[in-house]
Amino acid sequence: MMSITKMQSPDKMINKKTSAPLPEGSESGIHSRLKKKTPLRRCVGCREMKDKRLLVRVVLNADNHLFLDETGKAHGRGAYLCKDDANCLQQARKAKSLEKSLKCRVSIDIYDLMQANINESLTIE
Repeated sequence: MMSITKMQSPDKMINKKTSAPLPEGSESGIHSRLKKKTPLRRCVGCREMKDKRLLVRVVLNADNHLFLDETGKAHGRGAYLCKDDANCLQQARKAKSLEKSLKCRVSIDIYDLMQANINESLTIE
């Protein structure tokens, strides 16, 4: 069994048997636990896994009220769509994948609101 010993600085780890530094990314201890994973979610339009911050969440809460959740923390059943891609919204609308994910009927007003949100984000950039 290999044992690991710390050198002068805590980020320099060596293999005690060979006295060679450990390969990059194979550090043990607190340094490997500090790196946070970015949450990934699947867009219902393009079906790609993307960073949660690049998507907008559509929520159906317990009162059967549908709304856009910018924070991503609202209670209820949620589905994600790409923020900046109008094609994803069109694909979701055509395939009714948003309705299937939320298990309810999505009105035209919600689609129009999402389209306006996408258009607004594209003009800001």
